[in-house]
Amino acid sequence: MLPLNKIDVLIPVVEKDLEVLPYAIDFARKNIRHYIGEVVIIAPENGTIKALSREKGCRFINENTVLPITRKDIDYCPKIKNNYMDRSGCGCFSNY
Repeated sequence: MLPLNKIDVLIPVVEKDLEVLPYAIDFARKNIRHYIGEVVIIAPENGTIKALSREKGCRFINENTVLPITRKDIDYCPKIKNNYMDRSGCGCFSNY
């Protein structure tokens, strides 16, 4: 019988997720039934997130090196049928 291929677990994170990130990492390692290659934390450059990634044995990747665009490039309030729809989750229309 051939061994199963390993999968990598990618966890996108921002600073507000720091409180639950250790639990998410531990949960993934304990409950994913497939063999795990590595756990990769994708986040903005942040010393605290990087330190936690090291502490938990995860690889940290700066989100700006993964995508060709940044969060600032995304229009969270597109105009739909003459109305602006806020898709940011914050409910703000400061630019409009």
